[in-house]
Amino acid sequence: MGVSGRRSQSASLPPDAFLAYFDRMSAHITIPDDLAEQIDHVATDRTAFVAEAVRRLLRDTSTSTFEDEVARINQFADELNREAEDVLEYQVIS
Repeated sequence: MGVSGRRSQSASLPPDAFLAYFDRMSAHITIPDDLAEQIDHVATDRTAFVAEAVRRLLRDTSTSTFEDEVARINQFADELNREAEDVLEYQVIS
């Protein structure tokens, strides 16, 4: 099987046979046994589970930019600054 995942047509197939080809690449990975067990408890298809997990991680990391992170920090900055000022009021300087 080549990189494209396509197999050459066998002479034993009738000429009108419908062959479906999926754009997939086979990748063999090694994961810890405990992780495989956890996957098996929540999914019936490890391949589908791992593919979806990778898709989500790639989507989440590609949409999160530096500006997004700064906006998240700024969202809570005022509250955190108020808490810090409150703590400083109780600080005893000797």
